[in-house]
Amino acid sequence: VTIVALFSAAILFISFFHHATNMVFGEKPSEIKREKESAWLILPPLSLIAIVFYLSFFIPPFLYKLINNAALHY
Repeated sequence: VTIVALFSAAILFISFFHHATNMVFGEKPSEIKREKESAWLILPPLSLIAIVFYLSFFIPPFLYKLINNAALHY
């Protein structure tokens, strides 16, 4: 049973990798046109990156207390 499961998982990942590389490195269909990116698609990831950078240098006191209490009690 284990060998069948491992073989199935290997086939799954190989086929996923095959399709992913075709999407990334394959030819673009001619009916697809490139459009300008909307700011509404760029701003949310940029804001999340800004929050991550902010929290990596400064942890607010309530968050520090929450993490500290969770680490001490569990």
